[in-house]
Amino acid sequence: MHNKELHDTTDVVSIMKSKRLRWAGHVARMGEKRTMYSIVVGKPEGKRPLGRRRRLWEDNIRRDLG
Repeated sequence: MHNKELHDTTDVVSIMKSKRLRWAGHVARMGEKRTMYSIVVGKPEGKRPLGRRRRLWEDNIRRDLG
């Protein structure tokens, strides 16, 4: 089955949104001392390279909710 046929027969986008939102809720309920929480919520040190900003996990969640 080609990707086009798959997208036509299923709603892949909404499946991915629901998975992302479930994972975000799971991480949000974690304590601040958990490693995964600090990775998802934390801000890395240093500068980003020039050019367009990469989309962050947080940006995807905001877009899914909006």
